[in-house]
Parts: sequence; C-alpha cells; structure tokens
Amino acid sequence: MKRKRAEKKKFVSKTQGGYFGGYDFNTLIYSTYNDLFRVYRKSCTHVATEYLSGLLQCKKGHTNMERMVEEVTDSDYKRYIHFLSVSKWSHKEVNLVTMKLADQALWE
Repeated sequence: MKRKRAEKKKFVSKTQGGYFGGYDFNTLIYSTYNDLFRVYRKSCTHVATEYLSGLLQCKKGHTNMERMVEEVTDSDYKRYIHFLSVSKWSHKEVNLVTMKLADQALWE
C-alpha cells in the first residue's frame, strides 16, 4: 500500500535544522495546523509545509513560487497556485493560531 504524500513529506529548514522551540517542526505543524488546512475531507497541510519550506529556503529577495519549486523537492507550481487562491482555508484562523503560539513561546 502506498503511503500518502502528507506522510512522506518531512520539512527541514536549512537554517534551523528542523526544530522549533525543542519540538520537531513536522509534529508542530501537523498537530497545530492540520485541522485549519482541511478542505472538506482532504488535508492540504503537506502543501502548506512545502510552501513554508520554500519561503524559508530561498534567498532573501528571491522568494517567488518559481524559485520555491526549484528549492523544495517534489513540489509543484500548480499545487501552490491552487492552495493559495482556490482552497477554502481561512487565513484569519491560521494567523490567530500563529499569534497564540508566538505569545506562548514569548512567555516561556
């Protein structure tokens, strides 16, 4: 049985070694944001991690989707376009959760 794409992907930042506040970045993303990137019954969290990985890996001033596709293995330009413009996830909810996580990290 083939594993799903979301199970295969492992995000590793070249700058931070894949860790954020002592937690594995994949665990943090999937445990915190998985429900926010769910569209109907399908999760788009793997595309979000690819997109974030591309943003973090590209050189400053060169962060566009074409460069991100070159930097992140097995990524796809059309999937990014669909994820950002067509998918019905709420950016407000993602920002709210991110602000709460940042607040918690500052108080620790």
